Amino acid sequence: MAAGDYTGESFPYGDMGTFVYGLTWDGEGFWIVNNSTGTAHKFVDGVDTGVSVSIEGAARVFVWDGEYFWGGGTSSTTVSQFTSVGTKTGFLFDFGAVFDDLRSACFDGTYLWLVSGTGKTAYKFTTSGEYTGVSFATDIVSPRGLTWDGESFWIINNTNNSVVQYSAAGVATGVSFSIAEQSPSYSYGMGSMVPDSSDIFLVSDTGYVYRYEGYATLFYFDGDFTTVTQSNYDTYIAPKLILDAGAIATLNEGVGLEITGIGSVYTNYYANEFNTGDVVVIKDDAGNTLFEHTVTTAKAYAVNSNGFTYLFDENRNSLIDGIAGNAYLKVSAGDTLTHVYTHSNDYSEEIISLSVHFVSANIIFANPNMTPAEAIAGLPVTPVCSAENFVKLSKIKMFDKKSLFMANGEPWPTGYYQSTVTISGVPVEGMKVFCYDNYGALLDITYSDENGIYRFDEMLMGRKYMFVAQHDDGDPTTPPEYLATASDWQSPTAY
Repeated sequence: MAAGDYTGESFPYGDMGTFVYGLTWDGEGFWIVNNSTGTAHKFVDGVDTGVSVSIEGAARVFVWDGEYFWGGGTSSTTVSQFTSVGTKTGFLFDFGAVFDDLRSACFDGTYLWLVSGTGKTAYKFTTSGEYTGVSFATDIVSPRGLTWDGESFWIINNTNNSVVQYSAAGVATGVSFSIAEQSPSYSYGMGSMVPDSSDIFLVSDTGYVYRYEGYATLFYFDGDFTTVTQSNYDTYIAPKLILDAGAIATLNEGVGLEITGIGSVYTNYYANEFNTGDVVVIKDDAGNTLFEHTVTTAKAYAVNSNGFTYLFDENRNSLIDGIAGNAYLKVSAGDTLTHVYTHSNDYSEEIISLSVHFVSANIIFANPNMTPAEAIAGLPVTPVCSAENFVKLSKIKMFDKKSLFMANGEPWPTGYYQSTVTISGVPVEGMKVFCYDNYGALLDITYSDENGIYRFDEMLMGRKYMFVAQHDDGDPTTPPEYLATASDWQSPTAY
């Protein structure tokens, strides 16, 4: 079977009408957007689970980023964030300053891409809602179904019933495949199962979702530049390298990454382990340098928790504490890089031992790519889990549940906290609510809904929290009408 061929697999999406948009894979099943009802519906193994989420009127997109869903439509210029169980977090961002007719969206593993129908353009946003200034235009009339397959983008062209490929840089490759036989009329949505598969799934107005053979061969970089092929380097690694002006990075197959010219190159996969003399740089999503450190000890280790990087030496002394960015290895002109320790590498015993730094030997702080068994196997002594010792977690983001395990390998139990913001007994919408741990570390922010209700999900059980509601508009020049209110020493409720 060739790439782009219909595999013969399909499943019906039932009585959802003809205006079905969006298709996103959450690791278990597909979510399909019903534009007419403003809802997204979950299908597992081709069967409607009965689970649905309300997005908004004229909903067009519902996208999974590995931690949150993002939903929006044409009735507003905002995209809202949803938890893994489909509850609005209260966070949303407005893309109206960039364009105003959302038709499609996808997640490329790092960024959200939103598509303008009339503008025929895809725009790149961070998951913090910031427009990066990067976009790519298409020549497709009213493009639909933007999809990322792990290597390139795909967009539906309904004028000739085809699906068209664009490179990771947004350049039309000239590659396309026909969907005319399965969808002779119109298709609004498309998606993939990345990282589980690069096959492409099409939502047709025939009432079915069709599966097509994928083009991409998913590549996982293990940190060894000496084994990388030129093709994989060009496709996966080179586009993500950060280069100083005048710096040149060239792959010498079998040898490594050679740096020439003027300036330095920063590895596109942030590193875990650094040796004496290595230069560690923390950069934000825009590529700006936030911190630079030359390793003078035998080893240094970087741990990333929910977007914040912590750096320690081999004796677990803190070198940096919680900078919002990723750690990169800086490579100067004249050097050849053969290997970088990445999150795809096997962790050494030292790194795994370091992982229990935060809360004594009763908690394993493991990388999401590691299984609990892999993390435990590397510990010098398997600790005994004790809820009583679960007390100092100020350096671990509460939503980093993928990285937090009990010593027996089970995920740490989580719960939720929900309450209502009121002024003079009247619920208030849009109030900013801060969540702190009992050591005073800010963990997260959300907003009250139209009923004054706010909620934090996936909170760690056995831990105390403080919540502060800010009753002003955030303008430092305007005195607040009411003082902030706080609710201290609160415990989450188990799911």
